[in-house]
Amino acid sequence: MGRDLKSQLENQKIIDNLHKKIGLKVKKLREKHNVSQLELSYLLGFKSLSLVSGAETYYKRDKNSKGQHFSIEHIYKICLVLGEDFSTFFNDIK
Repeated sequence: MGRDLKSQLENQKIIDNLHKKIGLKVKKLREKHNVSQLELSYLLGFKSLSLVSGAETYYKRDKNSKGQHFSIEHIYKICLVLGEDFSTFFNDIK
């Protein structure tokens, strides 16, 4: 395996791990505020809970696909809806 490909794969693992941690953080905060996935989805302007559900678990259809994840815009809106500080999502991520 070439060095560039190996480096890309390692970087992708790091990014995947970040998305998983952020998804778990959303779930934890959502549950802390007694908000269901469907309620959060509606508050974010979605008509179903598929994004919230998939992003909380970083759902991947297969090993080669990108997992569902929250964008920076989603995280910002989640902070507004739940009354949390934006930095909450990144405090413990190294």
